[in-house]
Amino acid sequence: MKGVAYGVSQSLLISDLSHENPSIFAGAYRLYQTEQFWPADTVFVAVVDPGVGTARLSIVAEDAHRTLLRGSR
Repeated sequence: MKGVAYGVSQSLLISDLSHENPSIFAGAYRLYQTEQFWPADTVFVAVVDPGVGTARLSIVAEDAHRTLLRGSR
């Protein structure tokens, strides 16, 4: 994801808030706690994956606007 963003603009500032979120709730709450400290025009991309490293199937979906969504289940 970072490689794609830097491909658009190498002047972007990309920061990782945390790599230690044991649940979706914990990740959402951490973002809620800290968003007030970022500039008003900040774009947040949050990936909370408590099952990282486990065996699972991939999934790809396409919506009516041809937006591709990729993930795992």
